[in-house]
Amino acid sequence: MKARELLGADAPPVATAAHIAARNHALTFGFPTGALAGRCTQSYPFTHIGRNQNMSSDANKQIIRDFFAALSSGDTPRVRELLHEDVVWTIIGDTPVSKTFRGIEGFETGLIGNVLRQIEPGAGVRVDIIELIAEGDKVVARAQGTIQGLYGPYNNTYCHVFTVRDGRITENIEYLDTLLIERALYGRKLVD
Repeated sequence: MKARELLGADAPPVATAAHIAARNHALTFGFPTGALAGRCTQSYPFTHIGRNQNMSSDANKQIIRDFFAALSSGDTPRVRELLHEDVVWTIIGDTPVSKTFRGIEGFETGLIGNVLRQIEPGAGVRVDIIELIAEGDKVVARAQGTIQGLYGPYNNTYCHVFTVRDGRITENIEYLDTLLIERALYGRKLVD
């Protein structure tokens, strides 16, 4: 297809990749702007194959609220219920717990089991949500943890990027202070 066919008869004489990308962006998101305003008569909702079409952003945010509430209260059955059986949970960095955990068992034994061995017995885990931002099946959660590590307070600040499908968490990428993990959970002082 020629550029003029893509952009319309009154398009600039030389259509660049940027012009075509702008047109495609306008069509994809349904809000044409700039030189393309008024040329796009049909909008196409933003969708991806495999994206959850049944849950609203608000419902997905509630799943994350429920997950952190269950985690903080020690409600393991509810935590398991909210995780997809093939959940993929990634913690960034180079710490002993920085890796990708697969499945509920990997999450429970690999991540939670390792962390629980590094906190004061009976101290518990508390995670407070600061902010939730959602679009489609993605939910970003800014959160503050309160935990007593074996080597000091482990009050980490988190940014989680969750994927929620059909009412269950299918993926999470967890961004956090990795030096704090090393110091408070493992007793390693890496910097002065």
